[in-house]
Amino acid sequence: MPVKKNGKKAAPAKKGLDVQGWTHLVEDYLAGDATPYVKSQRAPKNNLDLPVKIATGNNFDELINQDDKDVMIEFYAPWCGHCRALEPKYQQLGEQLQKDPALKETILAKLDATANEFDRSAWEVSGYPTIFFKPAGKKAVKYEGAREVADMKKFIKKNAKNLQKKEKKGGKKSKKNRKSEE
Repeated sequence: MPVKKNGKKAAPAKKGLDVQGWTHLVEDYLAGDATPYVKSQRAPKNNLDLPVKIATGNNFDELINQDDKDVMIEFYAPWCGHCRALEPKYQQLGEQLQKDPALKETILAKLDATANEFDRSAWEVSGYPTIFFKPAGKKAVKYEGAREVADMKKFIKKNAKNLQKKEKKGGKKSKKNRKSEE
């Protein structure tokens, strides 16, 4: 059984610890030195190469909570019919993002919310699928639009911070630069 403090858990590294082992675990935990226990699936080895990244309890912060990346994440349940209907469209969106030079740095991810822990107070998932978009450096917003590839891609283009930076760099030229080219 995990030991809890401030909502975080730690569990013994191996089963069958004796009293001394449990005492050591509790002391480490209270000192902040225990390794947190997180319910988590394993991510595929080639996860970062996939069009739709697999978020897990263990890689969630590293993959999703990046301030320098635009991230769209789907919280799903494998038994959910709406989630299964969304799956091929979400996969197609991921493939399109990988091919689009302006959007290829956008992370498209999914998390089986029934098999992985995540901060439920920060991500208000009340049903499946629930989709959030987190622009780089900003707070995540719930995606309420249509669940079609074109609609989700349009939403990302409109709200992505990294895309906007790229467009500004390569966008309209100033009057001074246009005159010098003439």
